[in-house]
Amino acid sequence: MPGPFVLVGSSAGGLFVQHYARTFPDQVVGVIAMNPVPPAHPWLDQASLIFTAEEFAGEEAYYAGDNGESFNYLSSSDQLLAAAAPPNVPFEMLLSTDVQCEGANICLKSYSAYEQIMQEVTSLWPRGNYSQVSAGHDIFDSDLEAVEAIVERVLTSP
Repeated sequence: MPGPFVLVGSSAGGLFVQHYARTFPDQVVGVIAMNPVPPAHPWLDQASLIFTAEEFAGEEAYYAGDNGESFNYLSSSDQLLAAAAPPNVPFEMLLSTDVQCEGANICLKSYSAYEQIMQEVTSLWPRGNYSQVSAGHDIFDSDLEAVEAIVERVLTSP
């Protein structure tokens, strides 16, 4: 399929579209990351300060592949770190507020660290924009209008 492309990824996909854009910048005209999995570092560094030993062990296992998709986020994060700098294309970081935690203590306890890390990730992109909506984790299910607005902003960006 001929490009260039606007890449849109949610959760794990939000991490992967960032890597694709940094690896193949000539094929990308915009990137949208919705509630992406944060890069292993600094996330695990922050989590080690916030979580109990048991919670942190679970987070380490999750990043090592003990998750619903069996993705090794440690390897994925290493690949992202080794990739070229983010290209000069529109980049939209769209996060749900802590509403997405739905009462999960571990999520609520670490949410401010997640927001901070995602703001830092956004700042790496020359044309990065960070925004939030009150929605569940799958923003496209909870607030499709917000997603459509972000896509429109990327498509009409000079």
